[in-house]
Amino acid sequence: MSDDCLNITDSVQSTITIIDEITGSNTTISIADSCANSILTVVDNIQSTITITDQLYNTNTTISIADSCANSILTVVDNIQSTITITDQLYNTNTVISVTEVGPIGPPGNNRADIYFDFYGPILISDSSNPLGIVVTSPLTVYANQSLAVAKTNANALTVFNLIRTSGITVSNVGTVSFAAGSGTGSISMSIGLLNAGDVFECVPPASPDPSLANIKITISGTR
Repeated sequence: MSDDCLNITDSVQSTITIIDEITGSNTTISIADSCANSILTVVDNIQSTITITDQLYNTNTTISIADSCANSILTVVDNIQSTITITDQLYNTNTVISVTEVGPIGPPGNNRADIYFDFYGPILISDSSNPLGIVVTSPLTVYANQSLAVAKTNANALTVFNLIRTSGITVSNVGTVSFAAGSGTGSISMSIGLLNAGDVFECVPPASPDPSLANIKITISGTR
């Protein structure tokens, strides 16, 4: 197998076959409908190693397939994106497959459950003691890199909203939504990836609000 890079964006059933032109062996990839679990079928006549890297959690799974093996089935449970590397140890060449699962219902393999915070008009001093929030009814995975924040009127100076999680009696600052001076687009960061049932999740405006920043909409991307 010579070096190849294959990028797959799939929302329907697909089957992809990679042919090793040196040995005549095949690698077949079947991607399930609606970004569900992916099935990787490896048909190979030589020693191969398959490495799956989960780019969300930065963890690896390595599987070695013996020489002259029968078909092997590898099920990939993918949260966001996985990179699959097949190494031909006989010829020391790689086939790299990057699978980005996107579907009509949001991030791969899950039901979309976004969280919305709407602040109408300018932020008031009293808003910091009366934050907007929700109670989580079932476990919810949240994604900072897919979340968005916009304001109709730009900030005059740096303005930071805090994302607060209350679990029982434990209150934690788990993220921020920051608007830079002169900007109407917020930057979102979070230190967590999961909200549990019963958690209270709040967006708290600054105690000293920017007089210009107004009409803010914040969407925290989430799936169940």
